[in-house]
Amino acid sequence: AQFSHPHEGAASPLSRSATVSAAWALAESGSLSLLSFVVLLVLARMLTPEDFGLAAIALSVVQLLAAICEVLFHDAIVHRDGLTREQLASAHTLTVALGALLTAAAAATAPLVETLLAVDRLGPVLAAAAPAIFFTSLSAVPVANLRRNMEFRAVALRMMCGRLAGGAIAIAAVLGGLGLWSLIAQLVATAAFASIGVFVAGARNWPGFGPPDRKSTRLNSS
Repeated sequence: AQFSHPHEGAASPLSRSATVSAAWALAESGSLSLLSFVVLLVLARMLTPEDFGLAAIALSVVQLLAAICEVLFHDAIVHRDGLTREQLASAHTLTVALGALLTAAAAATAPLVETLLAVDRLGPVLAAAAPAIFFTSLSAVPVANLRRNMEFRAVALRMMCGRLAGGAIAIAAVLGGLGLWSLIAQLVATAAFASIGVFVAGARNWPGFGPPDRKSTRLNSS
């Protein structure tokens, strides 16, 4: 079975869809910025600059590795004509496998990163933050497919769900005396609940898993 490209059709429905998509993108950006600001205000009163510095370094490493999973098949899925469900399933399988590999690598090399950067306590912090890479890989292909189909409402709700859950968990953790670990809990919870959110919001288009084949592994080729 093939998915027709979402950009085919009359101009007026496409225009309306673009307008709605832009509105949801704006709502996502505004709500996430406001939520992040509120959570930051609460955490800033109870954590030290050193805590934020350590979390920022771990976050940078995790986001860099997670971005590899996010962009791996993103553009090909969004723009390619004649995309099949089998190709989506294979791309999803490869992306999740890569996410698992990068998660394990980040956790295993965390002590080495701490030594190289000469930052005390970075090793365990980075190892604890590493699962966010795997959770991001779970939603990478489904999110690209939602964007292909111009379902930006589902994409926005996914991030709102993740940020809301992550913020709530971070506040509960810092109030419970977990200190720095509340920031790591926020990072991992945000990625995990965002993956849950994209599954719930786009369940009918969930790609599933499938064995990689030659066409799927060459999805990014022209």
